[in-house]
Amino acid sequence: MSIFNNYDKPGKGVEKNKPKKLPIVIFFETAVRKYWKFIQSGALFTLFSIPWLIFLYIGLYFILYMPISSIIRDMDPTQASLMASMICATLSFLLVTLWGSGPLSAAFSFVMRSFVYEKPIWIVSDSKPILKENLKQSLVVMLIDVGVLGLSAVAMEMYWTLEKTMPNGAVVFQIFQYILLFIIIVYTIMHPYIYQLMITFDCTIKELYKNAMFLSLAKLPLNLLLMLIGAAIIIVPIWFFGIYPLVVGILALTVGIVLTRFPLEFYAVQNIQKEMLEK
Repeated sequence: MSIFNNYDKPGKGVEKNKPKKLPIVIFFETAVRKYWKFIQSGALFTLFSIPWLIFLYIGLYFILYMPISSIIRDMDPTQASLMASMICATLSFLLVTLWGSGPLSAAFSFVMRSFVYEKPIWIVSDSKPILKENLKQSLVVMLIDVGVLGLSAVAMEMYWTLEKTMPNGAVVFQIFQYILLFIIIVYTIMHPYIYQLMITFDCTIKELYKNAMFLSLAKLPLNLLLMLIGAAIIIVPIWFFGIYPLVVGILALTVGIVLTRFPLEFYAVQNIQKEMLEK
């Protein structure tokens, strides 16, 4: 018997018929293995999204001034000011997280897709070309977001006012509010698909929105669940720890980026692969 190991003996090798891993297994393996990469990409996305975040905060403050005033008019001035700031800050963070930041979201979606496909990537150098290639379309999406946000706020305020001032038509205007709310929810769900389609296919803006809407509605239950979980992850830290910015920042950069963005991007990539690339 030799005292040395026989390294010439062929190993077991890779099984040809090895079963494919379930998507949920891939998700958790990727989330654990790429955790520090998530923090890096999330920190960069957050840092460069600050100007857009400030713009949204100021815009929302003016757009929602009247509705917010009607809610907080009986409060102490200091509490009212804090409440108004909290509402606008929450909505701003939600919009940046769930709707995105235009060109930055195109680059961020590319990074997330690379993680899903388990491809090695240099976050900054590899995502720069994607940002440049999709600059025009992502800016158009950004402008559409601003238009949708403004029109939705005006329409919701109008329906709410008419409901209060026209008792006979209250039910009708309530229905209009629910319809508008459903449209906003679907529009929110569409965004991970919009950016994933943008970096995957060469298509027009019309095709982007058409296919994103199809994929959002086709898988609506789980899409909706993931969106609600992501929204809760943003809302809870702000409202429970809003007076401690450092706590909110740490939560957003550690737990938040994994539990909010990656599930949405992962599910979008999986559905695009199944419904469009494999057919």
